[in-house]
Amino acid sequence: MKRALFAALLAAGLAAVVPAASAQELPPGVRLGMGLAELRQALPALERVRRPQRLAGGLVGAWQVADAQVAGVIGTQTYYLAGGELRRIEFMADTAALPDGGSAAFDAVVAAGRERWGPERPAQDAVSRYAAWSTADIDAYARLLAPPRAALQLVISARPPRDDRQL
Repeated sequence: MKRALFAALLAAGLAAVVPAASAQELPPGVRLGMGLAELRQALPALERVRRPQRLAGGLVGAWQVADAQVAGVIGTQTYYLAGGELRRIEFMADTAALPDGGSAAFDAVVAAGRERWGPERPAQDAVSRYAAWSTADIDAYARLLAPPRAALQLVISARPPRDDRQL
């Protein structure tokens, strides 16, 4: 069961957002660091966002796939570019209608993250569950929000190169 869920998670889009340096297989043509033209070619369902989100570091979430699937949950995957490169991918799904509020999907995302990136840094409070990972190339986190917001969020972003001379 766990293997099938992990395979489904990877096929649903998690693998599409891990840097090419990863040992995991990627869907053809999708990787962090690619340009918009490559992204549009790799994802035919990609569409422009009406009101792009702007984040620190010049990130602009101007592109999305509306019916993305992660861990069996349908949501929106938003693609953030900065300096002409794909730097962040965010999946967000409403889990209010799910009988468990998305708990099983969150557990599947955490299990896949653990297998891919190692042990997570977990946290939990009254309104959310959270798990985060960091590698040399990426920062990733998964978050499950409790009602009334009830949502599953998965964010994978390219880690900026580190220059130890600035320490």
